[in-house]
Amino acid sequence: MIDNSVLITSFFAFGVALAISFAMTPIVKLFAKKVGAIDVPKDARRMHKVPIPRLGGLAIFLGFLISILLFGRIDPQMKSILLGAVFIVMLGVVDDIHPLKPLVKFAGQIVAALIPVLSGVVVERLMNPFGDGKYFELGLLAVPLTVIWIVGVTNAVNMIDGLEKAHQHLLKGLDVFKLNDTFGFPLDLTKEIAAEQGIEIDEEGFHAEMTKQKERARAERLKKNISGWSEDLFGALDAEPTVFTGYETLNDTGVVVALSDEETLTDAIATDEEAKDGVLVVLDKTPFYAEMGGQAADHGMLNSADCSLRVLDVKKTPKGYYVHTCVLESGIVKVGDHLTAQVDKEYRMAIARNHTATHLLQAALREVLGDHVHQAGSYQDAEITHFDFTHFSAVTPEELARVQKIVNDKIYESMNVTVREMPIEEAKKLGAMALFGEKYGKVVRVVDIEGWSTEFCGGTHVKNTAQIGGFKIVSEASVAAGIRRIEAVTGRNLLIRANLQEAMLHTVANTLKANNVTALPVRAEAVMAENKALAKELEEIKAQVAASKVTSLFDNAEEIGGVKIASAYFTGTTGDTLRGMCDTIRDKAVKPAVAVLVGKSEDKITMAVTVTKQAQEKGLKAGALVKEIAAIAGGKGGGKPDFAMAGLKDETKIDEALAAVSAIVKKALGE
Repeated sequence: MIDNSVLITSFFAFGVALAISFAMTPIVKLFAKKVGAIDVPKDARRMHKVPIPRLGGLAIFLGFLISILLFGRIDPQMKSILLGAVFIVMLGVVDDIHPLKPLVKFAGQIVAALIPVLSGVVVERLMNPFGDGKYFELGLLAVPLTVIWIVGVTNAVNMIDGLEKAHQHLLKGLDVFKLNDTFGFPLDLTKEIAAEQGIEIDEEGFHAEMTKQKERARAERLKKNISGWSEDLFGALDAEPTVFTGYETLNDTGVVVALSDEETLTDAIATDEEAKDGVLVVLDKTPFYAEMGGQAADHGMLNSADCSLRVLDVKKTPKGYYVHTCVLESGIVKVGDHLTAQVDKEYRMAIARNHTATHLLQAALREVLGDHVHQAGSYQDAEITHFDFTHFSAVTPEELARVQKIVNDKIYESMNVTVREMPIEEAKKLGAMALFGEKYGKVVRVVDIEGWSTEFCGGTHVKNTAQIGGFKIVSEASVAAGIRRIEAVTGRNLLIRANLQEAMLHTVANTLKANNVTALPVRAEAVMAENKALAKELEEIKAQVAASKVTSLFDNAEEIGGVKIASAYFTGTTGDTLRGMCDTIRDKAVKPAVAVLVGKSEDKITMAVTVTKQAQEKGLKAGALVKEIAAIAGGKGGGKPDFAMAGLKDETKIDEALAAVSAIVKKALGE
């Protein structure tokens, strides 16, 4: 039973905290306005339409802090907790006044958490979630885990607090994901905390973000060696190297000699409710070409009566195992299963077209540019071919046109492509080109295109150059000192590119109201001429508007020490327009005058200050004035005695800056 005196004291303490909070609110509000801690609505998420002061939490904290000090039992551990809380609150106050970088705030939160932790306030053990009455002793992990927990709770509370400030009642899926991914908050715990605050959870959005994370992780894995798994994953495998049969056939049967989920070897892998990616399959033989020599791997399917796997990538390990990275679309796959391996023919042919075209490209480059051209790297997939080569300067458009014509001429000549294996010395006698720095065995594979191009190569190729269909250079650029890169497309990709470009031309023609694509050049020139004329007319109008504004600028201007002072803020006005207005003021001025003009165009805010010759004689300088005035709005600038400019950052302080002009001029005059 709870002691009545304890209840009375608790209620009284709460009442005191509430009273102090209410009393402190207007004081904190005035302080917020004084230091510029104002929340200006900048987007649709803000429910308030006018600027409101921040630091509301400071009043509440002060109320409860004073109440605890008056009625609570203050032992060393409580002191450390209060000190940590004060540190967190002061960090928030500083952030409201001058926004801190995320890393700075995070470091401050860690320091605040360490204050009570180093005083003995730590989580020493965790209850066993399986309910056997035992606890997990944390030992050396107690301190770091407690710090992580405090920082996590702080950010969770801040996130939910931000929702309440904006009068939102839904925690976005992205925020729930951040709590889970960054701070380790389980979904159920976040739901429980949010429910206590009357806030719902966007679970669908959370699961969508989790899916995106998996996709990002997979993409990163694919960038790494062998799809992200370690090369030694299959290092202990005691089996013969995989036999590659893909030169002779695109359809073969292989036995599964190893399986993995990218982490460990296993005997079987099955689908769950949905397809499972990251399944690694090693076969005793395969028609799938593994990525090597700059050529992308084949795609296709692995099937049996019990499973279906879609092959996305193939890599070859140092021990000679062909590892197929797959999506298990259905069923179960086991070590020892016989799988039918079917390479995607169209995908293989698209790569082969690009690869054979690269051989033609190298020969054409040597013919046009010289024998100094050598391959410095290459890459071919089903969409594009990259060819890096040695050359001392950019290839001219005329040279590129000649190279492209030569390659297409060889395609149209329907030259046979012959692939043979032969002793390396015999291949060298034929004049076969080898990749510089590459090591070759005693027997090499040579790809010969009727003697016009002969190269060492282990990739897949067409049987006749006519199968390439056509060749188009897309780009040429430098990739390193003395190394150039050509990107090109062939076959169907050439047609796809042409269709896209034609569609773009039709879109442009319709936009410019041209009768057809052939009339586009004439219509484009006409539109450019119209735009030029309109731009000139617009500038003339702007000049007239600026002149009219200048005329009335000093009508009711304040005068200090014989100097007329005018200031104004113009929206939709660029810095160039402000400059013209200042020129007009100086040209027409007959008395000492100072003008401070601010203009905003799109997201750029500019201040211009001009001081007439008569005002300069009184000791006023535009460069000095603009520095002091612009600083009020977070700006910097400078200039000459008669004219100066500055860029402003804080739009909310523009009125304050303009209001200070008279006082700053008065000070400069020594009044």
